[in-house]
Amino acid sequence: MILILIFIHILCMAAFYLLLRNRGSLSFSRMLVAILVPVFGPSCLLSELILKNKVPQGGEMLAINENTADDAVYRSIHVRPDKDADAIVPLEESLLINPPAKRRKLLLNVLNLNPSDYVDGLRKAGVNDDTEVVHYAVTALVELRKEYNDRLFQMEEEMKESEDLESLRRYAAFDEEYLRTGLPENGERIERLNHYNQLLARLLEEDSSIMDRTSLYRKRAACYMAVRDYGKARHLLDRLIIKEPENEENYLLMLRCLSAMKDRAGIDEVLATISATHVFLTEEGKEAISFWSCSEAETA
Repeated sequence: MILILIFIHILCMAAFYLLLRNRGSLSFSRMLVAILVPVFGPSCLLSELILKNKVPQGGEMLAINENTADDAVYRSIHVRPDKDADAIVPLEESLLINPPAKRRKLLLNVLNLNPSDYVDGLRKAGVNDDTEVVHYAVTALVELRKEYNDRLFQMEEEMKESEDLESLRRYAAFDEEYLRTGLPENGERIERLNHYNQLLARLLEEDSSIMDRTSLYRKRAACYMAVRDYGKARHLLDRLIIKEPENEENYLLMLRCLSAMKDRAGIDEVLATISATHVFLTEEGKEAISFWSCSEAETA
């Protein structure tokens, strides 16, 4: 039985060989696959022949990834520019220029999203000339503050029970989120910034699993600048620049710090270092460098 199947396979190969040779499309790799893989190999060759016969005369089989569209076709397609963005105005401006009904609708939409992302807008809405808008805004701010005060109380209780690494991480994440909302102001904001900075320092000291430690040092430097302790911020940033001489973020933070200290000579030194180190700059970095370079030219 096996000999009969082998004989049939050989006959099929001979037929395919003659057929492909006459067509001028004989391929050694295809024939080799067909010979070495009984049944499946000849089947593949047969299916290829059938597909080729279906191609119109004078036509060609298209490659899978071949793009047959001419570039001129794409150039001829005119896309209407999207001007919807031109009609977008900030929340604060909308609460000033829109009629009362639209202001209320806008504020209700904000409250249905995430009010913590719109604290500044809610504060401005709290002094609006529409009493209903004021009511919505003040109520939202009160509820937000209550929510964060409750979470703060829970974090304090958790830290009293156990000051393990996981609790430190959660508390630091809470402080960062709370500060980002803009809810804490004046003395409370300074207190939270100092507390957040201390938590970051403890994490850097106690948590050996932190991979990106430099990002935490940058956050500490930002905290020092926020409380106007520019000397400590500059000390941290000096260390970061030595450790990561090609990181753009370190230089931008240093420029902010030196600007707050009104240290023009320090700014010029940083600009020279960036140029000498060939730091890769994003658009934000290029704008900052251009600004301070222009300022230097004006000063000179």
